[in-house]
Amino acid sequence: MTKLTPEERRRRQRSASMAWAKRNPERIAAIKRRYNETHREENAAYNKTRKMQNSEHVREMKRNWAKNNHARAMMQRVRVRLKALGVPEEVVRMATADQYQRIFTDQHGGCAICGAHHGNTVATRLCIDHNHVTGELRGLLCRRCNTAIGYFGDSSAIIKHVIAYLKLHAEYESDEAAERRRKVLEALAIDASTTSRVVRQKRLGSRER
Repeated sequence: MTKLTPEERRRRQRSASMAWAKRNPERIAAIKRRYNETHREENAAYNKTRKMQNSEHVREMKRNWAKNNHARAMMQRVRVRLKALGVPEEVVRMATADQYQRIFTDQHGGCAICGAHHGNTVATRLCIDHNHVTGELRGLLCRRCNTAIGYFGDSSAIIKHVIAYLKLHAEYESDEAAERRRKVLEALAIDASTTSRVVRQKRLGSRER
């Protein structure tokens, strides 16, 4: 019988271990769980040190993953926010990439408020809007609309005042200002022609008075 070298012995043992692990995935998972539970602090310290030593590489990997898995990345951030708000765990678990895709399809890939379509840049990427009390996902909004309703505290009463304010001042709008506003609305994918027609009618009515 040929005597094995130390390197050949190690390769044979490694192959046998891998074959056993492949045949017993549940036992391997249980072993890993037990190890992680009993070495939680050591693992956390090791991961923290490794991230610090490879910070740029880790950030680049995260950016690439988020770019290639937009729906999953968005839902992960939503779950973190919902947990911080104390939303029940069963509601948090409902925030999945499949749910994002269903909402995205229902909205035809556009913002639920202004209709602006999803893009690959941060400014044009659709955000997930949710109720900050119940955790219920309400829809997908562009960054502008999501930021706007956040500043207004999700208050429909305040937004009604904003609409009334804009309508009041639109009556005295100059032609140059109306053209600038029309271009802004077009950029936001809103039907600017209807809005401009209403403003022109109001302006003419105020002049006749």
